Amino acid sequence: MFRVHTKMSWGFKAILGTAILTSWTTGLGFYILNNYMEVEGDFGPEKHPFQFSFLKVHGASAFVMLVIYGYLLASHVPIGLKAKRERMLGLLLTFTQALLIFTAYYLYYGKDEDRRELMAWTHFSIGFFYPMIIVLHIFVGRRSSRQRRIKRKEKARLGSIS
Repeated sequence: MFRVHTKMSWGFKAILGTAILTSWTTGLGFYILNNYMEVEGDFGPEKHPFQFSFLKVHGASAFVMLVIYGYLLASHVPIGLKAKRERMLGLLLTFTQALLIFTAYYLYYGKDEDRRELMAWTHFSIGFFYPMIIVLHIFVGRRSSRQRRIKRKEKARLGSIS
């Protein structure tokens, strides 16, 4: 059996964490401002002006996430698939990221208003839970990695006794 290392450098983790946190907070901020807050304008109630700033930062962090997603598809995902570990959570993460990209694209370029509303709701729902899926993926991966290390040490110890 071969050992597979899917560890990431602290710098990459920092960039990934910052991009996820920025994307999540600005997406949530935009959603709240867009759906629940209005200001009184010259001609009556209008959208909150900060929502567009949130959306711009959200879009910028999404570009960073796209680059990270491409890197992970080329490096982390093939190693994980070959090792047959945490496959379901990893595939769920890969699928949800792809769905976020698709729904964002449609929100930007789509014309059908009914479908656009569905895409906005889908994008928000998936985006809201996305960090939790990542945390679960990391937690389960570390736990199973620890268990494999313990089994290897136990096997080595038993092998040296006989």
